[in-house]
Amino acid sequence: MKKNTFLQIITVLAVMFLVAGCVQQPVDVSGEISDANIVFMEAFNTGDMAALAQCYTEDAKLFPPNSEIVQGREMIETFWGGALEMGVKKVLLETTSATGFGNTAIEEGKATLYAEGDVILDVSKYIVIWKKIGDKWLLDRDIWNSSMPPPEPPEPEPEVESEVESE
Repeated sequence: MKKNTFLQIITVLAVMFLVAGCVQQPVDVSGEISDANIVFMEAFNTGDMAALAQCYTEDAKLFPPNSEIVQGREMIETFWGGALEMGVKKVLLETTSATGFGNTAIEEGKATLYAEGDVILDVSKYIVIWKKIGDKWLLDRDIWNSSMPPPEPPEPEPEVESEVESE
């Protein structure tokens, strides 16, 4: 009886180690993601929105602040082209961490948007979920929000008193 119990314990332990070995362990992929971000920055900074859209998966989604979700490469190309037209001339991305789990990675980072003459338009933080397709990391879900304080509200207009005529 002791032999059967011992064999059962060994079998359970062996199965546990086998299952634990099959689970994807997190890996630091910060270098690979930083390299992929260089491709993104070069495409944006040269105004090549078609190349920039290729940095995303085919069904990627953007979650921009104060806006609806933008889905798919064509709409993403249009979105970033609109940012360029609105005066964003350069983007700088900084990966603070990127952890890979097989063909998926989660990146945390900081972004700075510049106008002409390196005037800072916005500083933001972001989270990106990346998918590895073949040997390339592509952005799959992209969400960000500003780290800058909101602008001061305009001063209210002084009220003008209206005279009411009485009869």
